[in-house]
Amino acid sequence: MIGSIFLGGGGSAEQSKPLDDALVAQFDGPAQPTCLYIPVAMDEAKHASAHEWFVGNYGGRFSTVDIAGRLSEFDMDRKFDVIYIGGGNTGRLLDSIYDSGFDDYLTKHIEEGGVVYGGSAGAIVLGRTILTTPDIEHSVRSNEGLDLLDGWAIVAHYDDNNADRERVAEMSAQLGSALLAISEDAGVIVDRRGAMESVGHSSVFVFEPGQNPHPLMSV
Repeated sequence: MIGSIFLGGGGSAEQSKPLDDALVAQFDGPAQPTCLYIPVAMDEAKHASAHEWFVGNYGGRFSTVDIAGRLSEFDMDRKFDVIYIGGGNTGRLLDSIYDSGFDDYLTKHIEEGGVVYGGSAGAIVLGRTILTTPDIEHSVRSNEGLDLLDGWAIVAHYDDNNADRERVAEMSAQLGSALLAISEDAGVIVDRRGAMESVGHSSVFVFEPGQNPHPLMSV
């Protein structure tokens, strides 16, 4: 069984509530899912406060919330229903994932039916490349993402105005890649069949080289 993937645009708890509600709805029955929270895209000094914030906003949705502040020290034999990858510096996050071997753990988690939720940087690393981020967030190791989205790359914090449409269209052409542009109050669910659904208060937009952008309906 292949697990599902949730992609958030990087908004507040209120903005991401429709996507969060859809995540919890994945789990039938009275038992709440277990969650591993990964804040490593942030500076380590902020991990404790980030964990406190996460538990305060989302703890009631899970039976337990564990934190992996250093992926190199994480016990890869442990299993969770949901892996929640938070936002911050995308390059730092991707380097930590590759350097620790957590990429293999994440792939196995999905292959065994586990759920992954990526917000902002956490969503971007799941795509084909992280070159959709500002230069300061590029990796010193590799800008190739985990490519768990069938070749798609992710743009977070998208704002559907003329300037952002032109910026992302140019990015799609330069990278030669199809992009999902997700605003802060929107999200995408990639289900077990690989089908994608837009969730939230705003539309998610599809950018492909040489084509006009359009809202994501169902792919």
